[in-house]
Amino acid sequence: MPVKKDKIETIMTTAVVTVDIDKSLHYAKTIFDKKKIRHLPVVDNRKLVGMLSLTDIMRLSFGNTYGIDDSETDKTLFEMLTIGQVMKEHPMFVDSEDSIKKVAEILTKESFMPCRL
Repeated sequence: MPVKKDKIETIMTTAVVTVDIDKSLHYAKTIFDKKKIRHLPVVDNRKLVGMLSLTDIMRLSFGNTYGIDDSETDKTLFEMLTIGQVMKEHPMFVDSEDSIKKVAEILTKESFMPCRL
């Protein structure tokens, strides 16, 4: 079991799935569904430029708003918008050498849920 003084690299995800800023939201939704994840780091030429959450996409969804299946409407909308138009810019990140305690304090102070390393 990790302890607070251990480096965050001992518990962080290393096989991170990313998406390109120019891809459609439909593409991102496919990744969310396939990988069963809720957050995707957004890159532009391999540089981290934002973070996209499943919640960001679902806020745009018509879902079952009018008692009918709006999946085609959602698909069309998601194909029209790019990830760059919806993502959160300037994501906070930490160094893999930071302690678990330091990262926990940052997450608590900033009220963050996801944190990509």
